[in-house]
Amino acid sequence: ASKTIPAQVIFVHPLESYSIIKYDPHLLLNDATVQVRELELSKDRVVPGSKFEFVGLDRDQTLFYNETKVHQILDRQSMGSGMPSSFFGFMFSFGADHSHKPLPFESLRMGGESRGAVGVHYHKDEEIVMAYTLSPGRTHMAADVVPLLTAIQEAMHKGVPLPTELKSLPIYMEFMTLAIARSIRHLPDEWALKLMESNDSVQRKVLTVSRKMVGSNSYEKFEVNDIILSIDDTPVSLVGDYKKLVDGKETVKVSVLRSSKVIDLGQVRTTSFSALGTTRIVECCGLILHDPHPALLYLSSQDKFGKGGIYVAFKEGGSPAEQAEAKNGLHNSDETNEINSKLITRVNEAKVTSLDEFLDAVVKCKHDEYVKFTTKNVDNGELAVHNIRLDLEYWKTRDMSRMPSGEWVSKFIEHEK
Repeated sequence: ASKTIPAQVIFVHPLESYSIIKYDPHLLLNDATVQVRELELSKDRVVPGSKFEFVGLDRDQTLFYNETKVHQILDRQSMGSGMPSSFFGFMFSFGADHSHKPLPFESLRMGGESRGAVGVHYHKDEEIVMAYTLSPGRTHMAADVVPLLTAIQEAMHKGVPLPTELKSLPIYMEFMTLAIARSIRHLPDEWALKLMESNDSVQRKVLTVSRKMVGSNSYEKFEVNDIILSIDDTPVSLVGDYKKLVDGKETVKVSVLRSSKVIDLGQVRTTSFSALGTTRIVECCGLILHDPHPALLYLSSQDKFGKGGIYVAFKEGGSPAEQAEAKNGLHNSDETNEINSKLITRVNEAKVTSLDEFLDAVVKCKHDEYVKFTTKNVDNGELAVHNIRLDLEYWKTRDMSRMPSGEWVSKFIEHEK
């Protein structure tokens, strides 16, 4: 069974894969008299044998509930690629006394009927949760969940406006063992000692750069596989310490290990990210368009991305865009000239790098005319041309924006006659 209730996205983390949605749980229960208690995020440690209730998502993204216990606490690196891979939307660990004070996870292997769960890592000293999926050679970290959720919880209680933007260095990081950093990457002994002192008794690791965002100062300064040594002259090897030193600042001084050499990157500018997700959308010819989102910028490179463009998020069924592809004999399995997930770089002969430039170019096109959209594939940099008939009777051009209140406003755009 399913039920639809009103909800509002109040926070979208621009770098990690989670959002916060606000809704009234009483609407799910159909009973306003039922007591609903808020969960308190506890920092107590989970130990082998701990019994708890598990709420999460299985591999098919289906919500499930399970009573189980921790069988074993493992170091994340020891799990390897043999663990089943799955994605969690959210996870809570409740105390065995049903006190509704959730216990955060350690790195753990779930027992019983856990249905393919991988696990979550909670680090007491860092006060962070690392949610991750495993694939050969890669571990994605989603850090600082607990303190950020706590801060948002407190802000909502006090009626304080939630953050609408976050400032940070737009890089993704992974762990590397300190031993490998010393033996293979030739980390100097003096820095090894400094990083050991900044580490903890269990996790002897360092932070390495795995991805960087196109168009940012970090893209110019960092290189993939750089080992981060210090932020503002403070040795750092824990994600929690890193975020405390970086987040919210305009610039930070960074030192890294690159090709066995210690390099001072100087002042690196942070990047401001919206904490509201996508705040503006344009609909044209049945195409849903918006500015490139951060995830896309991490997956591309400067030579493939070029000067950017407008991202095609979706193509509506029955729209002129879909009819144009059907006319050209394209099918869903043919991705060569598929317009979805591409960047529109030109409208006819006009270059476009923003939604305003796109609208300025497209309003010059009249009803029933064919518009030539030039697109770029950010995976390989290949260009393609799509000729789409403009139908302003049934598929009008529309500009939609999200207001600070969270409401969306929409207006139709008039084209030249």
